[in-house]
Amino acid sequence: MSDENKTFEDPAYTESAAVDLALLPLLEQMLNGVAYCRMLYKEEQPIDFIYVYTNPAFEQLTGLKKVTGKRVSEVIPTIRQSDPELFKIYGCVAAGGAPVKFETYLHALGMWFSLSVYSPKHEYFVAIFDVTTERKLTLEKLKRSEETYRTLFETVAHGVVYQNKNGHIISANPAAEHILGLSLDQMQGRTSMDPRWGAIHEDGTPYLGELHPTMIAIKTGKPVYDVVMGIKQPKLEQPVWIKVYATPILKKGTEEVDYAYSTFEDITDRKRNEEAIRENSLRLKTILDNLFTYVALLDSNGVVEEINKATLERTGYRREEIIGQYFCDAPLWNYNDEVRSQLIAAINAAKLGKSSRYDVVVKLNDELVPIDFQISPVLDNSGQIIGLLPTAVDITERKFLEEELKRQAHLDYLTELPNRRRFMEQCKVELSRSQRYDLTLSILMLDIDKFKSINDIYGHQAGDLVLKKLALIFQKVLRNIDIAGRMGGEEFAIILPETDIEEALLIAERLREIICATEVCLANGLNIDFTVSIGIATLVDNNTNIEILVNEADKALYRAKQAGRNKVCT
Repeated sequence: MSDENKTFEDPAYTESAAVDLALLPLLEQMLNGVAYCRMLYKEEQPIDFIYVYTNPAFEQLTGLKKVTGKRVSEVIPTIRQSDPELFKIYGCVAAGGAPVKFETYLHALGMWFSLSVYSPKHEYFVAIFDVTTERKLTLEKLKRSEETYRTLFETVAHGVVYQNKNGHIISANPAAEHILGLSLDQMQGRTSMDPRWGAIHEDGTPYLGELHPTMIAIKTGKPVYDVVMGIKQPKLEQPVWIKVYATPILKKGTEEVDYAYSTFEDITDRKRNEEAIRENSLRLKTILDNLFTYVALLDSNGVVEEINKATLERTGYRREEIIGQYFCDAPLWNYNDEVRSQLIAAINAAKLGKSSRYDVVVKLNDELVPIDFQISPVLDNSGQIIGLLPTAVDITERKFLEEELKRQAHLDYLTELPNRRRFMEQCKVELSRSQRYDLTLSILMLDIDKFKSINDIYGHQAGDLVLKKLALIFQKVLRNIDIAGRMGGEEFAIILPETDIEEALLIAERLREIICATEVCLANGLNIDFTVSIGIATLVDNNTNIEILVNEADKALYRAKQAGRNKVCT
């Protein structure tokens, strides 16, 4: 088996990669993330690595859960394409290279990391890291100085640039030099209108020099606040994003601008984070909109923050009618007080960390639709509830199939009459009703005469046609309150509620005559006729059970057969 096909579950592999147990308590308590991994090579090039061990801080810092034994390409599918340099560094160290320390931006996770990597044994490496995504630059400690202003000017993290009344730069602090990537000598004499700044708006369009906030402040004599712009930084490929505040300073006692200063902060990391959030939101919305399941995202109070396309299309609402509203106030829940109460209870349970799932009927457009509804809490990495996730699936088809299966379980598949089990259940119900209210009740047992001969001569398909024809005759001749069932083979039974022996005889004779006069047309043009023998039993004793009554009717049927068939006997 090649290295690239090994899995963590291989016993030999597990033994060779085991973490020193003596180190586990220390690793488990570390605030730094630790990942002990095996590098996989192909043609001596690093292609993947397997997580052998990670400590709790690893999960807390990265948000990656249960990675042990998995390849990084499984855990972070895009990492080989987005961060190839990481594989080169890890691969070099695991192959026997010297330990390295470095800081990098991991594109696949959208996070900055400070890493220390070494190899405890060939093909293995340990990465100890901390996340440094938060502002990497902090304010330098203010040095005690006689000139407090100068100290602040030199050490503040915000860039500060002074320009004369003509807009030429006359001074800049170190933070400005750092953010803009230029020394004071390189900046002096330039104005905000200089095209070399490469200033752009947030949408990427060029920022005209005369619209620069400092130039406007000089021209109008009024401050300009919170202008976001991108500036070309000579040392970087990507623009540096800054938020600018421009303030004009007037000559004492006049309205004339003497000079102006602008302060700005580097918001590049923030912009990247915002962009990552936007991309994640767009990605999430794309995923949601491609789900056939109805999905909404709620805040922890139950207010709708996002809803997918399938829900809007099915309910007939527009997105702006739903976003920002309490989920339980949507009309689909309010057609029924019980449904609304059930939903509110489920939302309250989710706020306490409990998931709920149940089937409920809701109103979608003008239809009442059964749905499989579920609502669960959304937790952050620390286990805090940050939102609620309701999902719903239209189960109309499933309910239909359930009902159909239930129906079919009680019906004879060929005649669609109640089968023996269902017929006996109905018999017990009717007998109990008759006994309770002192009513009469009769049962007919029918058997098709010489049915085996029909099958033998004409085939089983002809026999099936005869059985179906008999079921149709029952539907036409019997009353709505009568119940016919197929007891098995060519034997049938009929319940005649509120029917005494004389009425039962009339009904049986009528059935026999109609059946005797009936022909069944076969596909080959032949017509066959058939007869039935019928036995009758009538309730005469309130202590009789249904089995006894059916047995009496069966005995009467036997006598009809013995009497020459095509007969009715009691």
